[in-house]
Amino acid sequence: DASDWYKRQPSELAGLQQSKHQSAVAQTTTAQDAATTAQANVERQGVANAAAAAAAARRSLQEQLQECQRKLAHYLEKKRNLFPRFNFVSESILLDILAQATNPAELTAHLPQIFAGVESLEFDEGDGAVTIRALVSPEGEVLRLDAPGHAAVRCAGNVEEWLETLRTAMVATVRHQLRLVYADVVAAHEKGAFDTAAVATRAECPAQLGLTGL
Repeated sequence: DASDWYKRQPSELAGLQQSKHQSAVAQTTTAQDAATTAQANVERQGVANAAAAAAAARRSLQEQLQECQRKLAHYLEKKRNLFPRFNFVSESILLDILAQATNPAELTAHLPQIFAGVESLEFDEGDGAVTIRALVSPEGEVLRLDAPGHAAVRCAGNVEEWLETLRTAMVATVRHQLRLVYADVVAAHEKGAFDTAAVATRAECPAQLGLTGL
């Protein structure tokens, strides 16, 4: 019978068992290799997806940054159109000026770049508001804002607005001082002689008056 046959064929039985074992090992190895390959493919795809996502995120950030820069440039250009003297300063200084709009004393460091011949300002902080009463030159000369209608500049609202008011008051004050000097000169001439003492009554006038050629 079959059992007798197997007993008579030990070598054939051993060969069949060995073949069966090798086949099982081969199948297991193939399955493991397939699983490893699949896992490697998944990992490569994951890396590729992560790289693509990172690149997309960088592009998005760059686009947002460019948009912010465009809006900032537009904002600064608008401010410069409202107050052209802002064109005399760099973007970083202009940003600092705009940031210090509610603290006028901090703007004095940038005044020489906005107004030639102005080193600092004299403030009056009474009545809960900051008011500019005078301008001071690098040489220490003081130009008090005393023109009719321009006796002081209130530092309120947007910085470009009260700086423009300050510019207007400065021009009006210089003109007012010039008129006073001219009146003294005319009065001295009417006396029949140029009286330096008459002009000396305006000795407190700032040296900026000399720029007019009077």
